[in-house]
Amino acid sequence: MMANENKDKNLDMANRRKKIRKIYSDDAGMRTYVRQSTSASRSTYNEESLERLLNSVGSNTFREEDMQKMTNFAYATEPNYATIIDYMSNMFLWRYYYLPVQVKEKSSAKYETIYSDMTSIMDGLHIEVMYPIILTNLVKEGIVYLYTDKDTPSKTVVTYILDADYCTPVMMSQYGTGIFMFDADYFNDIGATGEELEEILSYYPKELVEGYKQYTEGNGPQEFIVDGRYGTYIRQNDMNFPNKLSTIKSLIDYDRYRANEVERNEAQLDKIISHKIPSWQDQILFEVEEVEELHKSMSRMLSTNKRTKLMTTFGELEVLPLGENDKVQNEVLEKAHRSIFNKAGVNADLFTSSTKEALEFSLKRDESIMWKYIEQITNFYKLAINNLYNFKGYQLEFALLPITHYNASELMKTYRGNAEYGVGKLELIVASGTKQSHISSKANLEEHLKLDEILKPLKSSHTQSGNDSEESSEADEVQPQNENPDNTQQDEEEDIQKEGE
Repeated sequence: MMANENKDKNLDMANRRKKIRKIYSDDAGMRTYVRQSTSASRSTYNEESLERLLNSVGSNTFREEDMQKMTNFAYATEPNYATIIDYMSNMFLWRYYYLPVQVKEKSSAKYETIYSDMTSIMDGLHIEVMYPIILTNLVKEGIVYLYTDKDTPSKTVVTYILDADYCTPVMMSQYGTGIFMFDADYFNDIGATGEELEEILSYYPKELVEGYKQYTEGNGPQEFIVDGRYGTYIRQNDMNFPNKLSTIKSLIDYDRYRANEVERNEAQLDKIISHKIPSWQDQILFEVEEVEELHKSMSRMLSTNKRTKLMTTFGELEVLPLGENDKVQNEVLEKAHRSIFNKAGVNADLFTSSTKEALEFSLKRDESIMWKYIEQITNFYKLAINNLYNFKGYQLEFALLPITHYNASELMKTYRGNAEYGVGKLELIVASGTKQSHISSKANLEEHLKLDEILKPLKSSHTQSGNDSEESSEADEVQPQNENPDNTQQDEEEDIQKEGE
């Protein structure tokens, strides 16, 4: 055991990082650093804890850790809450395109080289994976802190999602990105020391590591401002509080209503059999001992039914229910279920059915809400990439198409119509689901497979076969014998008339 430990200590740290990078070279951009979720339990998930948390928002008593426990536990255990979060953060299809924009009149680099570098960066960014992760954290926790760093060997950008407990918003920059302070004590709270801590620090960006080392050496503050070109924050409101968290109150109410409804329905099944002993002129016809034996006999007969109870009295026999019958439809549970989504600010009819017009309006409203955050993330990535990489007179521009799982068919018609007029051909290809970096490769593969020869369209009024030119040439060679049959008939009549004369 000791030999293995000494062997590990003698390994060169640079070589170890090189080997790790080689192992994950195909997914370099996926080396995304997300903090571990705080632990939570059912004891912290109750109405009292939620009320206390809501009352402390914006005050010094507000604890970020309690909020994270509450929202993470609800996201893990409440399907309705998870559905709301996932619906908001995963509605888009993440179709995007990019292009080099020349910002200087003269450039020393070739356009093909610049475009190839941008393609590598955009593919390594993994937008279709990173954006949902960022938006999920944003909707769950109300604010998300991002930091980007350059990965030179892989020609891409690594994204770090920093712990909100150790970050503080400061202001907005002139680029529209958020500037925040980072608490260097974060690395001390990891609990690692020595070589283990050094190896952990090697995975973090240089700016954060240098700030931490200056703090430990006494040459820098504990909290320092992060460069706004590489770091930003996205938040839902000025309180940095998740808008959907108050939905948990409706979820708790719904659970209570459901338990009450179950108890009420069970009470309707309980019955009491009232056995009345007959009497005559105020005199009982059975002795008390006989009544007791009769009661015991009937009790034994009914003992198998746990919901039926026997009551022996002097008089007639009657069966009475403990609960009232539901002659009127009970809508408590339905209203409670709808209130979950209404409290979240989401149209309840989106999940409980409604008219087509109401659903379309609700979808457009929710798309516009999330699109605002998507534009902020996109703006930050463009700023960070153009500062991390020198494109020698060019700048990277990229944009996401506002295609969702709900409007894809409608927007595809729009992009197809634009492409027919020669506008937005690239958008049409990207909107169809083909990544921009795959266009050339896909075309080469189709040519290699000879799909034009194998897949022949049907002959119809909307398609043309490959033999149309041959058929038209053959048609031109065959000339009709009588070009004008009406004139021929007229000539024959004139000849007959002359013969008669």
